[in-house]
Amino acid sequence: MYFQMFSLWQETAQEMNAKVLGITMPVDEVLALDPTFVLLFTPILARIYASPTCVKTLGKPVSRMIRGLCLSVATFIVAGTVQGFIAHVAPAKLSLALIMPQFALNASSELLFMATGIEFAYTVVRPELKAAVTAMWWIGVAAGTELIAVVVLATGGPTTDIQQMTWYFGSAGGMVVVVGLFYWLSRPFAKIHGGGGETITPRPRKRVQETSPLMESHV
Repeated sequence: MYFQMFSLWQETAQEMNAKVLGITMPVDEVLALDPTFVLLFTPILARIYASPTCVKTLGKPVSRMIRGLCLSVATFIVAGTVQGFIAHVAPAKLSLALIMPQFALNASSELLFMATGIEFAYTVVRPELKAAVTAMWWIGVAAGTELIAVVVLATGGPTTDIQQMTWYFGSAGGMVVVVGLFYWLSRPFAKIHGGGGETITPRPRKRVQETSPLMESHV
């Protein structure tokens, strides 16, 4: 659902009043809000999680990923609430600014879960497995995207405002289950690695012998 919801948000934006603080926003470019918020939040979150206090309490990679999933739940709840307003009020009366919070929450979730998860998975595995683990990550993303596409094709997808609202709230409920499952699966790892590690530290690599014994014998 993470990669499928932007098309729904684009449809929602088309129905709303494009004026924000007296400025007419380009509705066709509303999806640019996501990378914009990502660029804005990256240095902010990096500074927050680099502080000594956060490193001890909030800086553990697994903890950051769980918080990212929780923000995804909040994203769907906000999106469902906005869709509920649209279902009961003329969309043209609602400002486009109402959908900005869900883009901001989604960008924060993306940074905390996906960026941390990819970096964490890449740095804790053995060097010869880095490419395989990264490939498995993106295969999982692709499989999830295809699964959502199959569900949408089988059910017809949400076509009315009420159905979209129900879809969002249902997705939030599904994400709650995912958060619980992810927390349960990460507990053994956290016990072994001290809560997911205080920081993301790559495994030390073995030094490669610069000269062969045959060369040394002739020196």
